[in-house]
Amino acid sequence: MVKSTFFTGQPVFAQLCKYLDRDEVLKISTESGGERYRKSFNAWTHPR
Repeated sequence: MVKSTFFTGQPVFAQLCKYLDRDEVLKISTESGGERYRKSFNAWTHPR
């Protein structure tokens, strides 16, 4: 059985994040109140 080595070692979440627009994620997070109590991590850098 041959395995693909293209995404070796990368979680599925990290693979999906490559297709997201960073500015749009931060805009939606700010508009919905997700950035209200943040101290050091914003919505883009926190899950990484």
